[in-house]
Amino acid sequence: MRFKSTWILLVITVAIVAYFLLVEQPRHRQERESAELATQLTALKRENIQHVILRRAAETLEFTKQGDDWQVAFPVSDKGEDSAINMLVSSAVDAKIERTFAVSDEDLPGFGLGEQPDAILVLQTSNRDTSLTIRIGGHNITKSHFYAQKDTAADVLLLPAGLRRYALWELSEFRDKDVIDFVTENVQKLELASIGRVLTWEKDTENQWVAVSNGDTIRGDDSEITVILRRMRALKAKEFVSDDPAEFETYFPGDNKTIALWLGPERARQSVIFGDKKPDSCFVKLDASDRIVLIDPDILDVFDKTYNDLRDRHLLRFDRGELFMITLETPDTTAKIIRAGAEWAFANPKLGSILQTSMNLLLYKLEGLKFTNVLEERLIDPKSHGFSNPSFQVTLFDWHENIIDRFVCGDESSSIGTRTTTSRSSSVLAEIEQSTLDDLKKAFQDIKKK
Repeated sequence: MRFKSTWILLVITVAIVAYFLLVEQPRHRQERESAELATQLTALKRENIQHVILRRAAETLEFTKQGDDWQVAFPVSDKGEDSAINMLVSSAVDAKIERTFAVSDEDLPGFGLGEQPDAILVLQTSNRDTSLTIRIGGHNITKSHFYAQKDTAADVLLLPAGLRRYALWELSEFRDKDVIDFVTENVQKLELASIGRVLTWEKDTENQWVAVSNGDTIRGDDSEITVILRRMRALKAKEFVSDDPAEFETYFPGDNKTIALWLGPERARQSVIFGDKKPDSCFVKLDASDRIVLIDPDILDVFDKTYNDLRDRHLLRFDRGELFMITLETPDTTAKIIRAGAEWAFANPKLGSILQTSMNLLLYKLEGLKFTNVLEERLIDPKSHGFSNPSFQVTLFDWHENIIDRFVCGDESSSIGTRTTTSRSSSVLAEIEQSTLDDLKKAFQDIKKK
């Protein structure tokens, strides 16, 4: 009997659990969702909203979605600020109704919902047959919420204040602030043009920046040129000035500067024109647009750059993975360092051991070694300027003991505190700071374990 009673209790328990899981829990969930739906302002989904209209007392704004991006369709045609328009849409479709009031027409002006409310927001789907219209009135006493009406309903709703704030933003908040939009890696040519001077850099077949200066082809410093491109991408409009092409000459009187980019395999040209400068801003315009905006003037310093500023001034070019041996030669010192597996050692064990962390610092300094100024683009006589009897020479070898590169330092230069220098990869006659050379000598001395 006891065994039978246990089974009966078990069956009853299973039945109760099943009833709760299959009947009661879904019913409670449905009731909860129905209650939430009742307080939701709209059942529209933000991803389905394709058109937005904002009517205010002095203006009407219209936004249209194209793919994933918003465009300003009226009163100007411009790219939209996606984050701002998405915030406006989200605040509407996510809004919860805090309270509902039955109000007579005579009392509506007291809620800011008379004939002319503060704003009217219309959200529409792609075919424009499904929409939400919100009449936006004034704040409540605490300004945490505002009064509104939905579609043609007469009731007054109490909604979160964020929606009202976004609906009253100026047009400028909804316009894209980027002056120019491009992918840095796609730039094939860069031109900096100002009165009386044009600097042109272009990528060669090996994707290296090069320029022609005084008939000589010089290699560009990728990092320096990339900095300019990134600064271009970072340009933001502080103020929208005009969209009227007839006003161009008002802000661009003729002594304009231009930064032009050629993009991608098609080499499509985009250029930014820089006009009048104010104490804390500058007028700019993208050549393909009528939009004139004000930006911070910091970018204007790029027009002071010279070919020497943007050229590659590295004296040594090498890949650490290919590097096997380094030799150092001075009038009173000769040292040979070889790679043994992952570590470095003196070829002559009598010289002692190498401190690997200091060796890494030396390699870093060799990678960053730069000349300061070019004396001749091509070194005509390698035996002149003290290079036949160098004061300092570093040679890099690969695993087959072929020379990768060689840096040579010669006589004192005409500039105070500099020496003449050249290298196999640069082929120039240049100047190097004596302090740079002294720092490199010290780095060689520091690799030996004390």
